[in-house]
Amino acid sequence: MPQPAAAQRDPLSEERAFLARVSEDYPEIESETEHALRRAAVRLTRTLLPPAAEVVELGTADGYMARLLAPHVARHEIVDAVAFPVARLPASARFHLCLFEEFEPERPADLVIMSLVLEHVLDPVALLARARGWLKPETGKILAIVPNMRALSRQLARAMGLIAELDVLTENDRAHGHRRCYDRFRLDREIAEAGGEVLLRGGLLLKPFANFQMDQMIAAGILGEAQMDGLDALAAEYPDLATAIYAVCR
Repeated sequence: MPQPAAAQRDPLSEERAFLARVSEDYPEIESETEHALRRAAVRLTRTLLPPAAEVVELGTADGYMARLLAPHVARHEIVDAVAFPVARLPASARFHLCLFEEFEPERPADLVIMSLVLEHVLDPVALLARARGWLKPETGKILAIVPNMRALSRQLARAMGLIAELDVLTENDRAHGHRRCYDRFRLDREIAEAGGEVLLRGGLLLKPFANFQMDQMIAAGILGEAQMDGLDALAAEYPDLATAIYAVCR
């Protein structure tokens, strides 16, 4: 017999409620360290853009990355299930208030950007497979960026006894809505399960300490632009130790 209406689950409604709850922490990511990571992500993104690029960006965070990216794209569609970042987004972008699982672009994209979103979603393989259908045939690509559980700062936390294992979700991870931890092996595996092919992989911003410690050092003038640029350059040499890892796939 069918369940009573009150007892039936609506996963997408539950997901909207979940995102509304965890999004209360989003403004906390407005840190100099997080912005350095997003600047590194934009530098990478720009190398992937064809002329007059048409881009779909999943997730807005605090809108910082979208604002940096806007001058370099011809069509910029941004998707998020929470509305608060709208005022922070570039005026040239078109904002879609919906779950990623509900979104359908009107036109194929040159690039779909998933920057620090796969760790949050219900089913990352399903989202990757879905996004592959949004791409321009032959030339379209997905850029997937995820936090790296093997990051140097996380390995330091384990060495200090603050976490037992690298793949354990911390209280902070859960507060920000993380559902899983990634290393490059898991990211590659999920892309393959979604039918994708990895074209390029690497790391962004090698970060020795926690964000709040890095922010304090930046505020105190101990770390400056040269050091942050150097840490991003080191991430290219040592991607397995980087704060975030990425894969470009199709």
